[in-house]
Amino acid sequence: FVLFVFAFCMNKIPLFILSQNFAFDNVFCSIGIFSAICIKFRSNLQHIVYLPNLIEECRKMCYNRNERVMIMIKAVIFDIGAVLVEFDWNGFLHRVYDAQTADAVFAATWGTEAWHELDRDALPRETVLGMFTANAPEYAAEIRAALARTNECAKLFPYTPGWIRSLKAQGLSVYFLSNYYPYLVWKNPEVLRFIDDMDGGVFSWQEKITKPDPEIYRRLLRKYDLRAEECVFIDDSQANIDAANALGLHGFRFISYAEQYPQITEYLAEHTKSGL
Repeated sequence: FVLFVFAFCMNKIPLFILSQNFAFDNVFCSIGIFSAICIKFRSNLQHIVYLPNLIEECRKMCYNRNERVMIMIKAVIFDIGAVLVEFDWNGFLHRVYDAQTADAVFAATWGTEAWHELDRDALPRETVLGMFTANAPEYAAEIRAALARTNECAKLFPYTPGWIRSLKAQGLSVYFLSNYYPYLVWKNPEVLRFIDDMDGGVFSWQEKITKPDPEIYRRLLRKYDLRAEECVFIDDSQANIDAANALGLHGFRFISYAEQYPQITEYLAEHTKSGL
């Protein structure tokens, strides 16, 4: 009872529990921890009562409570295409075809269900090509020819290696989560050389799931034992950002390096300090 009264009055309890140091700035967290302590004491210390679910829920209530509570970011998760690697499919098509053909091929391919199947890599390639050509049968030959040259679209952005090294130098872990299909990996592996400097990642073709399916985010988090609220997620797709935010990650819609790099850098400077 005395512990509870103290918690209620102070409304901030530094606790060292389960080898983690949290400053709980919420009376509900105090009640949860107090309950755990009571159960432990009632056992006459013969058994250590471990309540991971209770502790986790209490901790989550303290994150994002308001600006008074500091969120400590420990990892940055990148999309690859249009963030770390240029993939200008529309520009490529307009370089190799006349405007009318390029527009038709682009409409029949980019953002379609067939393209998601390409990234998912769960169906035979010929089946997926058939899905593409069915969208514009009169351009079937051009669609097939263009898809055979997708590797020519992938080019490493000059800023990518330095950005990753900078984040690593700050003590952050760096991962990737990308809708990417194996043909691009095999035909243009050099463009992905920056992955060697990362701590890991997940490709859609490996998991047979594409963003924004929440499961692919969960698989990355489970694979590397990451907490969603301790991760920044960077992607050029708003749908992918929305899915990440719904799971508790801190999403940043990427438009350009010039625009987002200062924004993300400032956020990390404010949220990578110890003291939680």
